[in-house]
Amino acid sequence: SAFLSRKIGTLDLSASGLGSGVEMIISLLFLETLASLSKEQIIILIDEPELHLHPQLQEEFVQYLHSLSSEKQIILSTHSPFFYKNCIGKQNIELLVTTCDDEKCIIDNTTVSLQTFPWSPSWGEINYFAYNLPTIEFHNELYGYLQEKNSAYSQQDIEKYFTDNNIPKTKTWIRVNRNDSQQPEKVTLMTYIRNHIHHPENSNNPQFTQEELKSSIEVMLELLK
Repeated sequence: SAFLSRKIGTLDLSASGLGSGVEMIISLLFLETLASLSKEQIIILIDEPELHLHPQLQEEFVQYLHSLSSEKQIILSTHSPFFYKNCIGKQNIELLVTTCDDEKCIIDNTTVSLQTFPWSPSWGEINYFAYNLPTIEFHNELYGYLQEKNSAYSQQDIEKYFTDNNIPKTKTWIRVNRNDSQQPEKVTLMTYIRNHIHHPENSNNPQFTQEELKSSIEVMLELLK
């Protein structure tokens, strides 16, 4: 007949009324405490602990689980970049990514892949390499880093770098001049996407597709090898 509650002012809320994420954390704490009383070795397995949790709570929950891992074995699966980011570089934590197709599943330690930039790992890297999610943030990082590495700070310079590496100009970007006249120019896919990201006010150019974003990222990653 026991129950857990939280008093907010004059309102007494049961744990089940505080939201699914809080209820899940309380259940875990209760079970972990109960299991600890047995004095046996404990293995904690959690499937997607980030469910129903605010990003800030996800980060705090990672820290709590990390403190438990000094005495207990913890195994969890996650789709949260917040969990992944907060586990990188921590002692005694192994980060694995599973990739499955129709025939087999491959499990890799992808922390070796998260070395694209001097400031790695970035959110863009994590989302791309851990979750196969191409983002405009990762595209921006790659484009800017290629400019920095090759001292190609203007569009003309970076386009010359791309074409010198046998990347064709397959897209047409319509530039709007000060007198509102339109000036079309042939550019590479990378520069087209970069211009679209940096100039959302220019409505004369069709939105790039997710497939084009992924293809552009793959080309730039190849150039950095």
